Amino acid sequence: MYIALAKGRFKNRHGAINQPIGRQPGSFVKRMVRTDGKAALTEYWVVKQMRATTLLKLRLHTGRTHQIRVHLTALGHPLVGDFLYGQQTDPFIHRQALHCASVTFYDPFAATTVTCYAPLPSDLARAVTFESRQPGQPLSAVTMANKN
Repeated sequence: MYIALAKGRFKNRHGAINQPIGRQPGSFVKRMVRTDGKAALTEYWVVKQMRATTLLKLRLHTGRTHQIRVHLTALGHPLVGDFLYGQQTDPFIHRQALHCASVTFYDPFAATTVTCYAPLPSDLARAVTFESRQPGQPLSAVTMANKN
């Protein structure tokens, strides 16, 4: 399960992005939605709508390179801080606002399902706090609340 901070406000609280992904012409790194690409499915849930951004929970049903970044960009909601598919504009996070919060897999040797969790990194937490601030709230109030 992934946590992400995306630009803009989502119309639906839950959705699935089922669009094929392939290489962008002329780029070895960048991908895009294209009809001749490989099947890709991303499911999302809105956790919190803010003034200019949305906090999302996402589940990958396939594993394409840059899948979340490409799918959200195709919807018109690039990740906050994503220099490759959007813009680096947030003062609190200097990378794409994307975090793998948990991963689950089957361990055939123990014959059990294993889930590993990772706490939200402090830079992403600060970005969410910044985006959640009330109109007119000074920036210093946000930075003071997130010194750790």
